[in-house]
Amino acid sequence: MGSEYRVDGHIVGKTITGIAINRAGQWLNVEGTPVFETFDQTLSHYETAMTETVIGFSGSYRGDFPAIAAGNYKRVYRDASISSQPIRADDDFTFNWDGDAEITEDGVGDFAVVSTIRTTGGTPVAGARVWLSTDNDRENISTGPKTTNSSGQVTFYLDYATKYYIHCHLSGYGFAGANFTPASGSVAFTKDIATSLVAAGSASDYAGSMLVRMISQVRKWTDEPKLDSKYTDSYIIGRAENAFALVLGEKRRQEQDPVVATVEVSITSGTKVYQLPAMMGPVVAVYYVDQNSDYGLKLFYSRFGSHNVLGKGIWVEGHTLHVQAGYSYVDQPIQVEFWPNGCARLHTGTCTLNADGDEATFGATPYLGEMDRAVNAYAGSICRMFKVTGSTVVGNVIQEIPIKSFNAVTRVAVLQQALDPIPTTDDGSIFYEIAHQLPIPLDSVLGMRVAWEINAIEQPKKAAACLAMYNSNMRHVRLDAYMSQVQSLGDANAGAMNSNNDFLMNSII
Repeated sequence: MGSEYRVDGHIVGKTITGIAINRAGQWLNVEGTPVFETFDQTLSHYETAMTETVIGFSGSYRGDFPAIAAGNYKRVYRDASISSQPIRADDDFTFNWDGDAEITEDGVGDFAVVSTIRTTGGTPVAGARVWLSTDNDRENISTGPKTTNSSGQVTFYLDYATKYYIHCHLSGYGFAGANFTPASGSVAFTKDIATSLVAAGSASDYAGSMLVRMISQVRKWTDEPKLDSKYTDSYIIGRAENAFALVLGEKRRQEQDPVVATVEVSITSGTKVYQLPAMMGPVVAVYYVDQNSDYGLKLFYSRFGSHNVLGKGIWVEGHTLHVQAGYSYVDQPIQVEFWPNGCARLHTGTCTLNADGDEATFGATPYLGEMDRAVNAYAGSICRMFKVTGSTVVGNVIQEIPIKSFNAVTRVAVLQQALDPIPTTDDGSIFYEIAHQLPIPLDSVLGMRVAWEINAIEQPKKAAACLAMYNSNMRHVRLDAYMSQVQSLGDANAGAMNSNNDFLMNSII
């Protein structure tokens, strides 16, 4: 301890005292063993005396900070001659104490360590306040805070072999947790942990969104205005999510080989059960793809097969993947192919991308719809990038990529392949949506079904018209699904086969 209470340039001959307050708003009672408590209206219980040194025509006052636990505190100074009002105080809780001495911004170690803070897309973040702790408690500051320069960098003087946790703050950004451990030859660390909390955008930014088109169609077919409406956008989207499972089932019934969704599961030692997406229907196959094979050899069985060369090994029960004890492909990605029986929560909003363009971090608040917080909810869903704004943009094209895995806590979606071109922007936003797994013509089918449900409650005649249009549109979807599976034999049996096909087509209309 050494003169941590400091007041300079004050009037000479005064009685100046220092007071400590913690982040909980408690005052440090220094009578006897120092302890934080609720203020009891008696100032003398909390004051540490300070001594004066006269410098010219003004006075400098110094006092030792009490022996208390390490933490982040606020220092308040009082002049006894001017009642109870403080003459000076720290800006917020900027006094950092390690239990024995004040922690300086630069740190007290022997080695200069450079930390670079960037966005998840690899863009340096300037002007961020950065500080460190050794226990991952952002209030127990061990070094800092300092402000990043134009390159997103700060330099601290730290010790080797000590694990430091990084904490950051900058208005308009969110920061993921990160840490590093300096060592000889390892004194520079780059952390891509910042996510821009950009506004979700305006209505004009989402004109190309599937959800916006569908909602507009529903309001048109139900004479339901957007302003002062009875049915909200959220209600319409919720009905579309429910209708999707029914529409998908009608389409898929005519397909011998329907489109599947794929989720990747990383097998780790000691873990025998893994949670799968809630929208998972019947499992088609579970397999390990041999990356060393030119043909991507599948080493597991199809659920329709009768033989598995590796023994049971791995199987599915409900929405969980089970791994048999002694399973040999630890730390290998396992692919689960399944028929989706519905969709995860549909929504649209803004996101950021990593430098490789294969990870998207969704904004915390969608513009429309709700984000699904279920474990790995969007695995198998389609991430649709449809707009990029800003002064300088790249990749302002529509791209639709399946999602390999999704972290519901960090909101990071890993894409099955990198976007190409990778969307980038300097001062704008990247707009995305979670879309259904079926093509754009199905928009009218989903919207018409929702309109039919709403009209059935209030306008039976309109409901009948919507149902007729829905059945007509759905007929084309089913026929497309069926015809995509038909094979022409090209021999003497073709006529009989075509006749049989005509019968089958008539039976599914």
